[in-house]
Amino acid sequence: MQIIGLTGSIASGKSTASHYLKSVLMIPVFDADEEVRKLYEFDETVKDAMYELCPSAIRGGEISLIILKEMAFDQPDLLKKLEALIHPLLKERLDEFLDDQDELCVLDIPLLFETGWNSFCSQIITLVCDESLQLERLKKRGLTDHQIEVILSRQMPMQEKANRSDYCLSSDGAEEEMLGNLQKIIEELND
Repeated sequence: MQIIGLTGSIASGKSTASHYLKSVLMIPVFDADEEVRKLYEFDETVKDAMYELCPSAIRGGEISLIILKEMAFDQPDLLKKLEALIHPLLKERLDEFLDDQDELCVLDIPLLFETGWNSFCSQIITLVCDESLQLERLKKRGLTDHQIEVILSRQMPMQEKANRSDYCLSSDGAEEEMLGNLQKIIEELND
């Protein structure tokens, strides 16, 4: 089995690449962000812990990710506690995903290097883009300067990720160009 890591800083084009791999190339993709959302939405262990960690993020018996994100931006200690809760559960889901694979698969994990989960990968593709384009994309998402600063401070710099990767894929140009280059990389890995 060949396990490909797909990573990149926020707003680098990773979600677009992941969607293409999954829906067009039909490659099994473990989407860490989606799995985290599912944990917050459906996992009773997480819900129970949230009543202890930050009950003000609970609305109508459900975890409000909007409120939780706002709280985590302003409380670094809370973020560490949330990661300590979520990462082991996410690792269990990752293990289950990998147990079901027998050919090429992709791990779409934004914090691939930061978590050390790059050790599971035979090859790593990092999406990169110009920093000004990254900031423009983040502003379009409605993030404040403070939120952008907090997010970027928690992530390994884009260039360092690129330096530690087997493939570096730019999303500066047209989407079609980036996806065409991604397809070439996958074809090369399948040979």
